[in-house]
Amino acid sequence: MTKTWKICRAIVFTLAFMLVAVPVSLYIILSTQWAQNDIRRVAVNELTALLGTEVSLGRIEIHPFHSLSIHDVTAFDDFGKTALTVDEISVEFELLYLLRTGKLVVNFALIDAPSLSLYKESSDAPLNISHILQALKSDRPTKPQSNYDLMVSTVIIRNGHMSFDVLDSPRKDSIFDTRHLDVNEIFLNAFIPRISNEEYKVVIDRFSLKEINGFELSDLKAAAHITPNGSGLEYLSLIFP
Repeated sequence: MTKTWKICRAIVFTLAFMLVAVPVSLYIILSTQWAQNDIRRVAVNELTALLGTEVSLGRIEIHPFHSLSIHDVTAFDDFGKTALTVDEISVEFELLYLLRTGKLVVNFALIDAPSLSLYKESSDAPLNISHILQALKSDRPTKPQSNYDLMVSTVIIRNGHMSFDVLDSPRKDSIFDTRHLDVNEIFLNAFIPRISNEEYKVVIDRFSLKEINGFELSDLKAAAHITPNGSGLEYLSLIFP
């Protein structure tokens, strides 16, 4: 009886130790600089392969089991010039809820200071990121679709900037010109109740921007529902100065 008790006690102690030691070990490993640098290297390689262009990432900060931040993101266009920069991308999530329910809940997602530069040599020329867009269309062999289901409680895009130019077209100062756009102060606050194989639901609480030549959108509010069978706009509100 004593021997059986000792064996059971040893098994229980081992399991208890593993339940504590494994998460703690993962936390320590993922918190180290070398692990985060290795994750950054893998992420750069995967993004470069996915987009078909050079991508660079700066510092990566991982707070195991609840948040991830990527700083100084840069992607280059078809001509080797900078197409996209982002100061910071941060995500806060609930790992325990995922393990318990199988559903990923993102509490907060931030894209800080994204800047997108688009241009064409002429009206008939391809966009400077045409190769990237082609790569995203993906002609790879079709794989069985993975099931996914997630919710994002808050999405924030702030201090955004986007420019578009047709390079052979002359500029017209102080006049809104679709061939030369310079949009600043892009801000988005949104809620995504569901992203899954079956449907997308998006609620925009606020979207605003300013174009350098005078156009300004003070606020846009909307809710959309998209399924394989169709899509619908539940409401749309636009406010101009």
